[in-house]
Amino acid sequence: MVSIVEELKGKLAELDARLEEIEVEALALESQKAAFVTVIKVFDPARHLRLLSRPRGRIDLHLVAV
Repeated sequence: MVSIVEELKGKLAELDARLEEIEVEALALESQKAAFVTVIKVFDPARHLRLLSRPRGRIDLHLVAV
C-alpha cells in the first residue's frame, strides 16, 4: 500500500515539473507573439492605407500664424 502512495507522489512530482516547463514555454511564446504583433502593426500595408484614408480636417489659413 505504501509503495502505491509513493509511486503516485512521484507521478505527481513529474506532472508538477512538466507543468512548470510548459508555463516557461508559454511565457516565451507569448513574448514571441507580442513581437510578431508589433512587427505586423509596423509593416502592415493595410494599416498604412487606413491611416492615409482618414478624413482630414480643413485648416483655416486665417487662424494660422505666419
